[in-house]
Order: sequence, then structure tokens, then C-alpha cells
Amino acid sequence: MLDRREFFKLGTGAWLGLTLAPILEVPILSLGAPSTPQEDAKGLEKIEKSLQKVFGKSLKDVKQDPKVKLSAPTIAENGLHVPVSVEADYPVENIKSLHIFVDENPDPHISYIELTSLSGKAFFQVPIRMAQSSYVRGIALLKDGSLVGDFKFTKVTVGGCG
Repeated sequence: MLDRREFFKLGTGAWLGLTLAPILEVPILSLGAPSTPQEDAKGLEKIEKSLQKVFGKSLKDVKQDPKVKLSAPTIAENGLHVPVSVEADYPVENIKSLHIFVDENPDPHISYIELTSLSGKAFFQVPIRMAQSSYVRGIALLKDGSLVGDFKFTKVTVGGCG
């Protein structure tokens, strides 16, 4: 049985650990996600093939850009309906298309939209299906041929592609 002093020590230790974790950059809850998308070797194979098929380029050619914002849930309760949106803060005349990829899906290239100067804003929202927890990527193909994007890990509790 814990006495009052031991209980106080445990509480103080837990409080210090939770307080110092962000400062020391220690992950408290990783949700099973690899540290970076490049460490997800299994999904990396599929996404490389898909990017090669769609763009003729590899994952190394996609530059992460804060002007491209991907919105996807951290946890999707049902993989049959996962709301995802991609927005690019570039003039619409400079963007050829917006694409959504999911690394672990049977076919990673989920959806895309081609833009014209009449499109108004570079924004794309669609509900997608996810087979399992995976990285979701929003990629913009610019008119100069370069690829810029954003990514996020989404944990799926019930799969939707199988």
C-alpha cells in the first residue's frame, strides 16, 4: 500500500514527465505512426510506384510546402468515410492539378482534380476510403512541373477498402 509520501513522489514524477515531454520533444502518444513517412517502408513501395505512374517522378521530388494544406482526421472511426481536403495557397494559374494519395491503400492514387484559370481557388475536398492506418498525402502539380505537398498520418479503427 502506498503511503502519502510515495503517492506524492509518483504524482510529481508523472507531472514532470508530462510537462517536460514537449520541451524534450518526447512523443507521448504516437498512434503507431512511423516517425517520418520515409520510415514507413511497406507503404513507401506502393506510393513510389503510384507517383511514378501518375507524375513520372519519385517521392524525393515532392517538396513539403506550407502553402499546401492537407486536412484529414488524426483518427478515423470508419475507413469507409474519411473527409480529406487539399488547399494550395498559390495563384490558380500556377497550379495544374491537386491529388490525394493514401500510402497503404490498394491503389494509393485516390482522387485528383485539374484546375483552370476559371477554377477560382485551388481547393479540393472529398470523402475517401482508407483500408488501414496510413499516411495521407495532398500533392499539387504546378504548371512548371514541380510537385509540392503536405502529409498527415491518419489512424483508421475500422477499415473501409476490403
